[in-house]
Amino acid sequence: MELASMLAGERFNDHPQSVCPVIGAVLRAYNDCVDDGRRQALIPIAALVVGSRRDGDTERARITALQEWCRRRWSRRRWWRRPPAAVELAPTPASYHVYARAAMKTLDAPITEGDHEAVVALIRRLTSIGAASAPEMVVAHEAAIAS
Repeated sequence: MELASMLAGERFNDHPQSVCPVIGAVLRAYNDCVDDGRRQALIPIAALVVGSRRDGDTERARITALQEWCRRRWSRRRWWRRPPAAVELAPTPASYHVYARAAMKTLDAPITEGDHEAVVALIRRLTSIGAASAPEMVVAHEAAIAS
């Protein structure tokens, strides 16, 4: 997240304004439970998440997608234990960090390559929700060049 803040030209911190708070919470939670090798593998994701902040509807859709991801993984991997309460609650923007922590509880310790790939795919999926279409990106790019 610190790299994303630098790429966005923001103050160096792990809560960049240009990154969706849901996506940021997942990346911070994942970063806290991986070793240095997996952490380094997240470097390309920093550029992907810059500019991912959208409106409240998109944020809620991302929380719902995160919650569904947790439910699927929990039902396959942790069937003998009750899932965290966050997996069952209605999604709310104020509790995105709770969902991110619940997602990390579905991972093995130590993190396997399969789990790492699943988290990267989750980040890509969350980023695609509400992403600007190609024509919108061209217009935004042309506007930035003109200014």
